Amino acid sequence: MQLRIAGSEPGLLGATRKKLLTFLEQSQYYNPERMLSRFPFDDLYEERAVLLSRIGQHEQALSLYAHKLKNFEMAEEYCNRHYSQDKEESRDVYLALLRVYLSSPEPMIQPAMALLSKHYQRIDTPKALSLLPPHIPIAKLHPFFEAVLRDTTKVRRNNQVVKNLLKSENLQIREQLISARSRVVKVTDDRMCPVCNRRLGSSVFACYPNGTVVHFMCLQNQQAQEKGTKKKPTAAIQY
Repeated sequence: MQLRIAGSEPGLLGATRKKLLTFLEQSQYYNPERMLSRFPFDDLYEERAVLLSRIGQHEQALSLYAHKLKNFEMAEEYCNRHYSQDKEESRDVYLALLRVYLSSPEPMIQPAMALLSKHYQRIDTPKALSLLPPHIPIAKLHPFFEAVLRDTTKVRRNNQVVKNLLKSENLQIREQLISARSRVVKVTDDRMCPVCNRRLGSSVFACYPNGTVVHFMCLQNQQAQEKGTKKKPTAAIQY
């Protein structure tokens, strides 16, 4: 039997619990661990779950939603709020809920299967399979396996496409580089640098794709100016 949601009680009790939940969820002016020691173990389960979440005890909080409140929807909403791929303590929050469903003396198979099928992308598949009781029929696992295999195939196909595109781009760049390096540039004694209007002489020089030859130092100065104006630097080959 599902207990009444905190704050939905009639009269002053409902209004007071709603304010208490808001305070516990949002306030930074209390110590969650100290406050937790003052809460009863046999009542105020939602408030206790909020305090447990504030200290990162997700599995204990989820156990209250699943076993005490018997509200699977609130347990899933909890996971939705706290899941984060970037935070280690929140990365396996859905797996924690799965563990809560399956570690009880009478495993909650139906909500566990629903969780797997709906949030399989956020659950480590090998870890999830290790939690499943051996007597679960394969037919019940079919939606989960189908979703995982479909997603895995899609990711592998997309990765293959990206790999082929990068390979093609790499070949094109290599061909362009070979072509640029094989170009013959003739520098005579009287050839001038169009940037500084001085003879190129025996100085290190660079050649633009259009055949213009400049001192390498002139090229560097020009690129520095273009970088300062956020203009894309002009490409050139050093000789």
